[in-house]
Amino acid sequence: MKKAKKLFLICSGISLFLVCIIFLLIILFFPLSVNKTYVTIVPFEKGELEGRKGVYAAHMNDDDYQYIASDPFPSENDSDYCHVRIYSIMKNRSPFHMSVGDGYILNTEDAEFIIFKRPIAFNTNINRLSYMISDDAYELFCYRNGLSDEELLSKLRNLSMKLYYETEFQNSLTYRLNFSKLKQIDSDELDHLVHEYYH
Repeated sequence: MKKAKKLFLICSGISLFLVCIIFLLIILFFPLSVNKTYVTIVPFEKGELEGRKGVYAAHMNDDDYQYIASDPFPSENDSDYCHVRIYSIMKNRSPFHMSVGDGYILNTEDAEFIIFKRPIAFNTNINRLSYMISDDAYELFCYRNGLSDEELLSKLRNLSMKLYYETEFQNSLTYRLNFSKLKQIDSDELDHLVHEYYH
């Protein structure tokens, strides 16, 4: 019995040690997780296209803007374009404050329908061991060319985005945000999420 009890205590101690190591690795090196990601799709207003062309031209040499489409404005019809705004529910799994910054679209070969991505205006700051919704949406300007919202969502779900973030403990961390489970919401649903997760 004594040997069995001793063996049990040793195994329990090893298991606890491994759990602690895994926990420390997660909170120190993989502290950011994304619970859910939502998207709003907003058509261009009448006459908006010309203004967006101006923004596109004005920031051609600005590295903060990501230009993707090889033929950015193939149509002169405002209704062929839309804003896609992406909001994530982010979790800080660490005991350190976190700041999530901008990012860029990966696998751009599947993203020709995206004209450009604008930079965010400010970071999302997340308290220790807390959830937070994106302070500023990751906004894409897209050429939808008659696609329905669901068809556009299908294209978006093939993409992912590389985010940059940091904690009080570490700088220059990255997170791959997968769009495969994007869920479309309307403005009322967005207001509800902001009320629930914005601190």
